[in-house]
Amino acid sequence: MERSNKVVILDTSVALAVFENLIDLEEKLVELLGDYKIVVPSTVKREIENLARYGKGKARINAKSALRYIKRFEVVESMEREVDKSIIELASKLRAAVATNDRELKKKLRKLDLPVIYTRERKKLSLEGIF
Repeated sequence: MERSNKVVILDTSVALAVFENLIDLEEKLVELLGDYKIVVPSTVKREIENLARYGKGKARINAKSALRYIKRFEVVESMEREVDKSIIELASKLRAAVATNDRELKKKLRKLDLPVIYTRERKKLSLEGIF
């Protein structure tokens, strides 16, 4: 994986928010970062697959849409089975930002001085940390 671009790791919460809040994630990331590349950990893909298969109502519909959406991005295999740990491991390795709305994951990432991108006011993105 090349390091010339900024790398953004997509978490399940933001992948679903794209459809819950009708966010044009890629356009918002260009506004926030300029040049970037999105990657999806294999654990996140599996989590979205499970929501698409076993979820209920809107969550299931949004997960199915998110599953189609993430096909455009590189899926990075992780040896770690737990989703948050795999995201932290990958972010540390790549010095990447993580796009997440998960409060606990954001705290863990900030303790490690890793940049975090999250949604606010439903359709805006914010960046915490130096990228």
